[in-house]
Amino acid sequence: MRRCIRWAFVLLVLTPIAVDAADSSVTVKMTTSEGLLVPLLPEDLSGMSSRPLVKTRDVLDKKFAKGFFYLNRVKAKVGTELVGEYEVVTVPCRLTVYEISKRPGSSRELRVVATGYHAKPEKAVFRKTVEKLEENVFFVTAEKIASADDLNSHLRYMQEQGNAIVLKGYGTNWNLSALKLEMAGKDAKQKEKDDVFEKDALWLVDQLKNPLWLMSIRLETE
Repeated sequence: MRRCIRWAFVLLVLTPIAVDAADSSVTVKMTTSEGLLVPLLPEDLSGMSSRPLVKTRDVLDKKFAKGFFYLNRVKAKVGTELVGEYEVVTVPCRLTVYEISKRPGSSRELRVVATGYHAKPEKAVFRKTVEKLEENVFFVTAEKIASADDLNSHLRYMQEQGNAIVLKGYGTNWNLSALKLEMAGKDAKQKEKDDVFEKDALWLVDQLKNPLWLMSIRLETE
């Protein structure tokens, strides 16, 4: 049985405090371009529709370490430029930012908006101007890798797709304990392909190379 889930994989980068994570050195911060701190809020996980996400987080935290997968949200006005900063400590590593967005009248899209290799401790910065969208979610991954050419299977596939595919929707199983993503690639003319494929969120995480932590942030507009 499959059920629809009202949820956006949100993420970005950020928070004005150090966080207790699987990698204890994780510290993220978010501000406006004027330097004003923007609070990172815990995701609302109270409804039944959030159960697949909660179960996925719990499985990952048990597999890797408590605090491996952060679930957050942030509020900002349309037109605000948000600046996310992360002090890279564990090196070498790759940080990647995926974005899920849906514009009115258009299909939901999954894109790679930033990825970078860090060989030494340094500050990683990500900027995003808030838009009025039906959905806007960012998902950040941190992987411990050995070289800049070391790409996981997701990044290799996304490169072939022009770094953007169609996210058709979300699914689950009969007891709401799994989170599934329904996706479709694009052809040479960047048009959606007819063949839709489904992947479990846990399988997607398993394709990462030596993951250090994950963070999702849902962007809410005020």
